[in-house]
Amino acid sequence: RPTLAILEAALRGGVRLVVVEDHSLPYMAVRFLVPAGSVSDPEGKEGVADMTARLLRYGTGDLDELAVAERIDSLGASFEASAAHDALLAAGDVPTLEKETVDAFLDLFLSLVLRPRRDAQGLEKERAIAVGELESLLDDNAALASHALRGWTLPGHPFGRSQGGTMESLAAITPADVRDF
Repeated sequence: RPTLAILEAALRGGVRLVVVEDHSLPYMAVRFLVPAGSVSDPEGKEGVADMTARLLRYGTGDLDELAVAERIDSLGASFEASAAHDALLAAGDVPTLEKETVDAFLDLFLSLVLRPRRDAQGLEKERAIAVGELESLLDDNAALASHALRGWTLPGHPFGRSQGGTMESLAAITPADVRDF
């Protein structure tokens, strides 16, 4: 296997671009990492990083959630975002057979991560989903034990808090909290 070239560049706003070229497959993987995850959630607003990641696919500019999904699908691409304790990650993949497809995907990807809508309607929808996920954990003894263990072993530390938030903290998150994250 040939040695891969790694190219790095600094963009406006402190964004660092890393490109690893590998022409052995006709697709491109794009990753965008923000070194701020749930450890950056304000006290009482646990879940802001997770909610910020969830809302990235809810639109940008003139594109709403449905238009974004349709555009990604029409390009044969994928897009997802998630938050961990120490980072927020957006990831996408796109076929590279046509330059126009790659350019359209990169424009959309960058718009989603740099200029997301993050509106109140999307927040309410994702809040309801997150609350449902928390309620489902009540039936998962292993998840409950893991959560309790984190809290006991890391009291007062951000790693000991719930990454996805609590019922109370999710209710307290506002569109401004997500915009400011």
